[in-house]
Amino acid sequence: MDIAGWGIVAVLVVGTAVVAYGWLSDRRATREQLTALQTPPDDGPAPAYISPADPTPSVARTLTDAERDRLPERLADLPNLASGRLGEDFATDPPWTVLRHPAVLVCSDELSQERDLIPVLTRLGPHRPPLVIVAPAIERTVLATLAINFTHQVLLALPVQADEATRARVCELTGANPVPQADLHAGYLDADALGTCETWVADARHSWIDQGEPSS
Repeated sequence: MDIAGWGIVAVLVVGTAVVAYGWLSDRRATREQLTALQTPPDDGPAPAYISPADPTPSVARTLTDAERDRLPERLADLPNLASGRLGEDFATDPPWTVLRHPAVLVCSDELSQERDLIPVLTRLGPHRPPLVIVAPAIERTVLATLAINFTHQVLLALPVQADEATRARVCELTGANPVPQADLHAGYLDADALGTCETWVADARHSWIDQGEPSS
């Protein structure tokens, strides 16, 4: 084989090594993110992740007493969606959940496994804001994992089940773009996939979206 031929072989070998390293690094990062989502914090009681009978900490309230008193009047002026939170474990200020400046993920399909959230958590980074997950359905084991993380304030992720029309309205109000299940399975998330809002308020049956003051 001539020198040019050996050069091509060398490039292929090095290129394959780089791709393999990148693939292993991605697998390692995914594994670490998933472990963090499913593992109790170092300073938290591990049994709370195992048995529902074990005591769990109270979620820190979002509202002051004065804000709580004014909330019903405030909600009357906000867009109201007929889709509430999936479970009482996600309440911050019962009967409401109040999340300030959340990221908003709108799923086109059922959220069926925890690892589908890995690209979202990666995008949000280590100091991630609260997350609202709006989907046509969310699998029970995923809800259980989200509830444990919410209760221990590891990840304040609020699950909301909504039909297609409501999901489209959420996209309109928050700037989110629907994410198909295939993209989440592949670990891919568009740069403009996540939306946001000033405040998201939910009870068991409804959600309200405060878009905040329009930018000038």
